[in-house]
Amino acid sequence: MTAGEFVIQMKSLKVDYRRNDAYVERFIPWNDDAWYDKSILAAYKMYKLVKSATIPVLPLGDEGIRKMEKLLFNFGLASATGIQDIDLQGLVDQLQIERDKLKKSRGWFEPFLTDRKVPDVLGPGQILSDQTWTTALNDAFIGGGIDAGHTFVLALSDKPTKGSGSHFSEQEMWRKTVANANQYFQRDNRSYEEKWRSHWVSFFQNNLTIIYTAGRRIGPRVLARELLGLSFFGYKAVCTEYQLSFEKKIPTAKMDFRVYMRKLDDLNFFANFNANPSSRQLVISAILSFISGRPFNYRELL
Repeated sequence: MTAGEFVIQMKSLKVDYRRNDAYVERFIPWNDDAWYDKSILAAYKMYKLVKSATIPVLPLGDEGIRKMEKLLFNFGLASATGIQDIDLQGLVDQLQIERDKLKKSRGWFEPFLTDRKVPDVLGPGQILSDQTWTTALNDAFIGGGIDAGHTFVLALSDKPTKGSGSHFSEQEMWRKTVANANQYFQRDNRSYEEKWRSHWVSFFQNNLTIIYTAGRRIGPRVLARELLGLSFFGYKAVCTEYQLSFEKKIPTAKMDFRVYMRKLDDLNFFANFNANPSSRQLVISAILSFISGRPFNYRELL
């Protein structure tokens, strides 16, 4: 997608973004036209950064993954305008020192490696973090990955999902799922893929707060928006004991932000979920259908 095409699409969606994602006003002056234009430029920079990412793997998950040291060191942060979590600046600086050491290190393979480019931790990374975050910028992050055909991976946080009220981290919850699954694994006649696909579906069924908030702001989380975007543009879930990833199976499926918004709207993604509980059913069923690879009836949750 060219810069001109990107800007035209985002400008045509200004009313939709403002109406559907009014809460973004908490982060930037979302209703100011000049600021909206700035947000488009930041979003396009993010789109380009992700599309040309050195590592074609993009982690998705709760905001807690932005604070996991090993994940940050290995993947870095995708940032168009600066770090989102100012309190992490010290950690990012320390990890940058570690990466700088890699640039200077020499090993037995050095003669064969003529151009060792170690990217900075902040900027051209794979984990979304931006101080001028908006839903448009978030959609651009997903769009860049889709147009490049990158693989997306669910990264489980080592802390409980924000606002879930759970005492267990996402990683602990998955380990519990694996332990229960392995108890009966020998008696399960399904293929490896089928077994773990069903266990990932069960994991989401039992931990819906990962994709759907239950606090003051009731509604789908940003992760839900991201997963649905992948489902709209040619991706399929790949399920193993160790990872839930999403790979592009339809190469011709290109990002169109107008289609993205329309398809979210078709699922009542932006509805008042207190007034219209059936909207919750549509969103959750669509995500579980995506992961399971088959039509998923919301009643299966009951």
